[in-house]
Amino acid sequence: MSRQKLLDLGAAVAVAATVVVVGALLDAWTGFPKGTDALSHLTRLKFAADWFPSENWLYPWAAGMPTFGTYPALPYLISIIPVRLFGAETTLISLALLAMMSFLLGLYAFLALATRSRLAAFLAAIVVATSMAVWTWIVHDGVYARIVACGFGAWAWYAHERWRASDSRGWLVVAAALLAATVASHAFMGLVFAGVVALRTLPRLFALARIGGLALLIGAPAWLPAAASGAGSFFGAFHGAQVLSPIEVLWVPAHVGPAAPLFFAFAVGGSLALRRRPPALFLVLTVLAILYVFAPSLGIPDELYYVNGIDPFTVTFFVAIFAACAAAFAFAKVRPRRVIALVATIAVLIAAVAGAASGSARLIAAGGYPEVYDATSLGEGPSESMRTLRLPDDLEHRVMPNSADESVWISYRSRMPQLRDYYSQGQVHPEWLALAYTTLYDPPYDAPSARALLDWYAVSIVTVETTSDFRRNLPAMTASGDFRVSGGEGRYARLDVVHPAPLVVAMDVPLTVVVGSAEFYRLVTRTLLRAGVASDRALPVWWRGPLSGLDAATLARTGVLVVGASDLGDQAKAAEAVRDVARAGGRVVVDLTGWDAAQGLGSLL
Repeated sequence: MSRQKLLDLGAAVAVAATVVVVGALLDAWTGFPKGTDALSHLTRLKFAADWFPSENWLYPWAAGMPTFGTYPALPYLISIIPVRLFGAETTLISLALLAMMSFLLGLYAFLALATRSRLAAFLAAIVVATSMAVWTWIVHDGVYARIVACGFGAWAWYAHERWRASDSRGWLVVAAALLAATVASHAFMGLVFAGVVALRTLPRLFALARIGGLALLIGAPAWLPAAASGAGSFFGAFHGAQVLSPIEVLWVPAHVGPAAPLFFAFAVGGSLALRRRPPALFLVLTVLAILYVFAPSLGIPDELYYVNGIDPFTVTFFVAIFAACAAAFAFAKVRPRRVIALVATIAVLIAAVAGAASGSARLIAAGGYPEVYDATSLGEGPSESMRTLRLPDDLEHRVMPNSADESVWISYRSRMPQLRDYYSQGQVHPEWLALAYTTLYDPPYDAPSARALLDWYAVSIVTVETTSDFRRNLPAMTASGDFRVSGGEGRYARLDVVHPAPLVVAMDVPLTVVVGSAEFYRLVTRTLLRAGVASDRALPVWWRGPLSGLDAATLARTGVLVVGASDLGDQAKAAEAVRDVARAGGRVVVDLTGWDAAQGLGSLL
């Protein structure tokens, strides 16, 4: 084996060992998968393994938990067999370990080839591997799909660099395929890695078109359906109140760490002192990442920069990576000055080890962002709610969880449908979700309205977080006689509905046909709910067309006809439809808002 290959092997072993050790310090490889989003990824892993190949990849709910709406499915598809063999939790931990190793080894391979300096590449990989800003995405945030995307993306950079060096079509195809896999793991991360490839290919526009077109075609199953349906949009969003990051996140051990800025200062400062050309691309990317982190503090409007789901205080991840890459390119030009290189190497390695030890201890100690988050730890919301609820696999009813801490685990541990989910959206229109929660949890408590709502939504279990303002209606709820309290000794109270209605039921109820706009239909339905009208008394149906278009079969089943559309269509047919309902004993309600007074309403009533 040649000396160069031995050096590469030694560097790879050292980088892989660093990943294992730092992850172990953070308890990332043992126990329950870490991170606030871990349970949602476990849900997706289990969903794919249980139902493959019958999933609709754009169907965004698995019993209430979002699955593949804007999350490409590749990480879950490649995990189907391991999940079936070893379970979702072991698979997710293994996926994180392999993805982090793939990412850092790919980063080393790319930088070693691009800078022609194995030492520069090794230092950059160690700096990234020991930065808590990188590990936070696993142990606090639990955004595992992003790390899987990085595992593909780093090797896409390497394959692209091999193509640049050899002009081989084979390496171009490999680079395109790896970029497609990156996009198929996480759309935004794919965009970041593809953006670097595009910028490094700009001088060769035809080649850029080839690699970009090929990557888009290979990755089309992941991005095209979401883009076509409008579910894949994540730019120009408004977030609202953003967390402000203090300036010290750029160097304290719990965030970027001391090694990255030290390596950056040594390398870039040294190259500038020697009047060497700075690494423009990664310098610009580092500056842009820093601007993103501090954009809320600078008062930059969300619409100008914010990417949906990529919160500014988490983007220290990119600061660490881009700064390490910029430093590697600059260090490669300083390396011939042996004294400078030796001092820098020793200093950076010491800072990396010290930063990893101090940073991991800080994250383990907890007490804010970031921390090692374990949803099953004593005192955490999900752990407390799991102990209280113990849900069955009831497919006939819904559970109405009070908080995200409850809903985040429900779809993983139980097949029971839920009314909301981790992201405060539900299987119903957001307006109906808001109506449900305000009716149940906001004072004053109106028992008939709540009873009707529980009936319409087929809710059999309601939870109340007893340590929050949501508990204000708890005495009235228990006094109403509609609930049986089966758990309330801890942070969450469980209330079982005494006579729950099933999700699916056969009934012969006259229709309440609403003719008008979607907003008018929602107004009528809200009115029925507020009046305490149960599902066995009214079945509201929205008729989207004109009144004259109502067919005979629908008219025959209509008990109440509510007309809110000023465009009746054919006047004679509209009048006949109203008379048919009236002759059959039905009632007709006409909303006069917005009607033309000159119309002949008298002939209809």
